[in-house]
Amino acid sequence: MKRVLKYASLMILMLILVGCKNEIVELPVEVVADVVEEEEVKEEVTVTLNMMGRASVRLDFSDGKVVYIDPYIGSDEHYEPEADLVLVTHQHEDHNLVERVTLKEDGKILECPMDIKSGMKETVKGLEIIAVEAYNGYHSSSSSCGFIIKYEDIVIYHSGDTSTTANMASLQEYDIDYALLCMDDFYNMGPEEAMEVTDLILPQAVIPMHTAKSGSYSRSNVAAFTHPLKLVVKPGQSLVMEDLHSPSKSFDEAIVEILEDRLKAIETKDYDLYMTAITKQNPYFFNEQERWFMGMIEVGISDVSFEIVSTTPIDEKTAVVDIKQTHTMDKTYTIEYPLLFKYELGSWKDHGYNFEILETDRFKIKYMKDEVRVEEFETILEDAFDHLDGLYEEKPHSFFEMKLFSDQEMLRQRTIPANGWLFTGWSEPDESLKLFTSHPSSYEGYPGVVQHEVVHHITIRMCNNNLPVWLLEGIAMYDGSAYYGFETSSLLSKLTKRGVTKTLAEIEAIDLGSNLTGTQIRNYYNTSYMYVRYICETYGRETLMELFYEAGKKPFHDSTLNDTFEINNQVTAGKVIEIILGLTKEELSEDYLEWLDNTDI
Repeated sequence: MKRVLKYASLMILMLILVGCKNEIVELPVEVVADVVEEEEVKEEVTVTLNMMGRASVRLDFSDGKVVYIDPYIGSDEHYEPEADLVLVTHQHEDHNLVERVTLKEDGKILECPMDIKSGMKETVKGLEIIAVEAYNGYHSSSSSCGFIIKYEDIVIYHSGDTSTTANMASLQEYDIDYALLCMDDFYNMGPEEAMEVTDLILPQAVIPMHTAKSGSYSRSNVAAFTHPLKLVVKPGQSLVMEDLHSPSKSFDEAIVEILEDRLKAIETKDYDLYMTAITKQNPYFFNEQERWFMGMIEVGISDVSFEIVSTTPIDEKTAVVDIKQTHTMDKTYTIEYPLLFKYELGSWKDHGYNFEILETDRFKIKYMKDEVRVEEFETILEDAFDHLDGLYEEKPHSFFEMKLFSDQEMLRQRTIPANGWLFTGWSEPDESLKLFTSHPSSYEGYPGVVQHEVVHHITIRMCNNNLPVWLLEGIAMYDGSAYYGFETSSLLSKLTKRGVTKTLAEIEAIDLGSNLTGTQIRNYYNTSYMYVRYICETYGRETLMELFYEAGKKPFHDSTLNDTFEINNQVTAGKVIEIILGLTKEELSEDYLEWLDNTDI
């Protein structure tokens, strides 16, 4: 199948989020313009979740049924609809105020443990109710349970009060669409354990509930639950639930719409439209795609097109599409690459280049299919982790990734396509380490490049991305590239005193994104290295670290969507240098140049 996609007017995905009582949160719903024959129309099955607070919820089914779970908190208005069914997970008073609910004449109450216990099933008015294990130090397994509620193809899990149970993993078999998980971190599991439970039960979405030790809601615990499947529904809000497992249209149809939206987003510089189809399950990839998009809308890139070469389904919720991308910058570029898509939260999401994967207990390596040096780079990365472990208190993320590209142009195009020069390694704040692997075997620089990029990963987090490029590159050169000796570095091996005789004002005036010569680029990096070396040798390594920690007192400074990012960080560096070293940047430059005159290189 081949399709060339060009810009067209489209109906787009709708996402309605609100924050006050009785307002409704809807997951993305596809708007279909095609006329459907009357006999083909199937009434949409939905469930509206009304979050009342604590563990109290009301479920309004599209066929009119009403179910309450753990009635306790909420306004009188919340309890006005008469109930077909009331479920109680256990007999603590903040879960079992069934007197707040008015039953229909044929309504039913199922209270654990009197009417139902873990392992039992009931069918009530077409709803399948399955009681599952729930227990911890405050709740016994004999008197507590959670509930699986199945309605048509929609499966909802209400955990009740619990921590991790022995049978959690077995909940995968129910294909849960929405899991309501407690996470107060006092009577029950906390946000971190709830993330582990999420990975055990494999739902499509997780809604935090029972988040506070006392009261209705804890903003801090909800914020601490950072799993990408999180859906926040605050007390007083509602959420329209639907079957999240089965795509409503084929992948072939969906990918055409996604790529049309992608072209429209690039043409109109619509960040939100572009990011709609990017998964949030991998924060590195999400950040990388922010940067890629900002690069693709830069002045100088034009005539962007995507051609679908082929699509390959892996299973019902996973597929690969081969894309041929064309755009013009200094010349016309045509590249072809496979993208992995997964169906999640009711729509297809881009998971990036379809790499092969090697996973260790410290990091993940993703590599192109023709890569033959995976074990070599695994060892290099392990060594970098070991070397830096003693230098920094801050450690790499537990989900650290390195992506290996045997094609250098592919590395540039999938990283920063607007960059004017090719590179061996690249990383940015909270992104993966990207590496070109096809230098000849005689090339000795890989260990230094890898360690250089891991230093970036650590030190950018230390300073919350609040320091300028020269200081960030300087410490990465000092602790990374120079670790293996000048002779192994393509930059440091060409260091000359003349090339590094520059003031900070001269360094900060250089734009690395501009059209620089190879010599200018080398001198920039080498001068940055020498300034960091001077600070370390003159004031000590602890003082060097204090510069980063002082800058890190400011909130994280996002570079992707900030045109004044570097200028702001240069100002911050001036303030930090004055606080820690007691010098202006001009005075630091003077002292550095005097030290350089007396230093053998």
